[in-house]
Amino acid sequence: MLSKHYSTFRRLVLLKRCASVNVSRRQYNDNQHQQFQAIDNEILYEGHRPTNSFQKSLLAVGSALAGVTNPLRSDMVAALGESLFPEPALRNIQLQMLNDPTGQRILKEKPIIDGNILNLDKLLTLSKDTFGYTYASFMRKHEITSDTRDPVHYVDNTELAYIIKRYRQIHDFAHVFLDLSISVPEEVIIKWFEWAHFGLPMNAVSALFGPLATSAEEKATITKYIPWALYNGYNSKSFMNVYFEEELETNFMELKKRLNLIDKPNL
Repeated sequence: MLSKHYSTFRRLVLLKRCASVNVSRRQYNDNQHQQFQAIDNEILYEGHRPTNSFQKSLLAVGSALAGVTNPLRSDMVAALGESLFPEPALRNIQLQMLNDPTGQRILKEKPIIDGNILNLDKLLTLSKDTFGYTYASFMRKHEITSDTRDPVHYVDNTELAYIIKRYRQIHDFAHVFLDLSISVPEEVIIKWFEWAHFGLPMNAVSALFGPLATSAEEKATITKYIPWALYNGYNSKSFMNVYFEEELETNFMELKKRLNLIDKPNL
């Protein structure tokens, strides 16, 4: 049974992340260019699906079951994260952003990251010591793209919905700065970092339950790196207050130092 769940979890991670290399060739992605402006009194942003607490509870249970039984349903995984009552954590992130000049500007401008903004071919022409080149090398190596993030539907606040969208879109930057691949154990280590850094309930679920069905060797690897991930999560500059799109030509190591991140230990 555990091996079956582990196989499902691994497939879910890899299928969601890798999707299709062809996606990176798209010129426009509707999911990425979701508009975060109120449409009327009930529909608070494009794609918003209003739900009450009871409906969110049902959605959490249903999306969890759907995600386990059908790992191709990345939309159900996204719905689970939105239905686990993330508002307190999102309010904390919102406050952090409002207290930071760059965070304020991000909330005002609501930039959207996609394959046009982060064009890998162009980024690979930058100097090899830049953040943009390092990011593009990571994405090209693992054949993943920024164009596969799911839209937000069930967060009942326009600005908080944008915050969770931004969180999803900068997830790959954490992989780059922490030097962690997209394997299941390293994805779980990222979740420990994100739990400490963002405090979202879904981060906690992934961090705690993700390793349960992994091999003994993988569990040992995860356990060794948890203290480092937590330290970086608690002590680094908020990723939500960094306009990463404007840092593409910045020296990677200088930016990492500004973020107050320490290197991955050799364990």
